[in-house]
Amino acid sequence: MKLNDLLFGRPLRSSEEAGEKLGPVGGLSVFGLDALSSAAYGPEAALTLLIPLAAAGIAYIVPITASIIILLAIVYFYYPAQSTRGIAPGPPPGQVEPEAYPRQCAVAHRRLRGSGVR
Repeated sequence: MKLNDLLFGRPLRSSEEAGEKLGPVGGLSVFGLDALSSAAYGPEAALTLLIPLAAAGIAYIVPITASIIILLAIVYFYYPAQSTRGIAPGPPPGQVEPEAYPRQCAVAHRRLRGSGVR
């Protein structure tokens, strides 16, 4: 007996081939299940790798979270000081310094001041 015959079985005779053929319905069910089982290998392999890595990564959750909170706090407290540093001091909004504008603005400012509008 040959090694191939032992591993794969004996070759079929021509008269035996007709009984081994699959029709469209049988072929679809056999090969469809084969495709489904092959598609399941990818996610299973990913989970096989990711589950131990996730378990090892749990120890890093607290330090990473703390560093993110510290960075957010730095941005929260530093941003207002950084963004207002370049603004020149001046009158509050709605008040106009007459010396800084042309004569027409100064006249309008005096009229508004006299009417009590601020």
